[in-house]
Amino acid sequence: MWTVRVRSEFTYAQEPRALVVDGEEHAITRIIARWRTPAGPAFRVVCDLGEFVVAYDEAHDSWIVSDL
Repeated sequence: MWTVRVRSEFTYAQEPRALVVDGEEHAITRIIARWRTPAGPAFRVVCDLGEFVVAYDEAHDSWIVSDL
């Protein structure tokens, strides 16, 4: 189960900061790209586990993490 820690200053899900897997936090070291989908914001990120697409579904208040 993935948990996404985010930076939320002026809106929620402004920018992902870390991925948490099995209670272990992995800092996001780079945001390669960011875009908006019909469901909400999405990001291509890098952490020590690899490269991922992290997308926030605003209607369901949930994050989807996909590896590349």
